[in-house]
Amino acid sequence: MASGGDLTAPARSALKSAGLLTEAIVDGTKLIRHAIVRALEIATSTARRWSEFDYIAPRERKMDVRQAVYDLTQQVGETHAHLWTINETVSETR
Repeated sequence: MASGGDLTAPARSALKSAGLLTEAIVDGTKLIRHAIVRALEIATSTARRWSEFDYIAPRERKMDVRQAVYDLTQQVGETHAHLWTINETVSETR
């Protein structure tokens, strides 16, 4: 002591090292947690896109085709009604 030595220096150094190690572990944990959350977000987004591609899009296409067939059937029915009118007119003029 008389020579100016500090007896608490080793203890302070050990506490400082432990604090740095704890901080590094916490930072590593935050990084890992962020990586896991980001990976789950990407997996969810990808699954949603594939679900739409594999499930929803073909069904929408089938509905569009059904609507087109229905519209065509309506047009044929209207044309058929006009044919009766045309046939009556032709029959009357003969």
